[in-house]
Amino acid sequence: MTAADVVARSGAQSRDQGQGLTGGVDAAGVVVRPGLSRPEPGPSGAWSGDGAAPGPFPTGLVEPAGNGDLARIMDLEQSGFTAQRWSATSWAGEIGRPGHLVLVGRQATGLVAAAAWSVLAGAAELLRLVVDPAQRRLGWGRRLVEAGLDWAALNRAEAAFLEVSEDNQAAVDLYAAEGFVALDRRRDYYAPGRHAVVMRRPLAGPSQGGSGV
Repeated sequence: MTAADVVARSGAQSRDQGQGLTGGVDAAGVVVRPGLSRPEPGPSGAWSGDGAAPGPFPTGLVEPAGNGDLARIMDLEQSGFTAQRWSATSWAGEIGRPGHLVLVGRQATGLVAAAAWSVLAGAAELLRLVVDPAQRRLGWGRRLVEAGLDWAALNRAEAAFLEVSEDNQAAVDLYAAEGFVALDRRRDYYAPGRHAVVMRRPLAGPSQGGSGV
């Protein structure tokens, strides 16, 4: 697989203004997306991405994580989850692993969001998504999801999957807005009485837009 130019996804919401990105290729031949240009602000009332309330599209970079980001990712993990937290070993095992990608959202003030993705046998999976509580409802979740979907499509994934807590309505709304639909329900998946919703989205290729946002 050769390096590919990634064109910003088109759609009704704010996008990168036609500025393509050249992807690199890791040791396993997996296309890795180096970053995103700053988008222009979206129209008033545009869907924010990680909450029920609309808001502005955030500025900053989305790019692959490095080992130097691990400490800050763990800060996000601690502040973002109260149970079933990932360990530093789990996150470290995702960074640089063939067929896996950890994306981070970065502002001038530092790292504010992280997501872990994988691709195997034509299926992509969003393994983890965490946003700094102070940066939620600003679109960081949306940006990491969209960048991950583009990466998955570039790496020939035919569909993307995820699991989300049934009672996390903000996350369910985000994924639905990005074109995911409920596929299954797993009872007591996280804990007794805490069920998971399995969601799926087909992938036709990178930068297609029309994600339902």
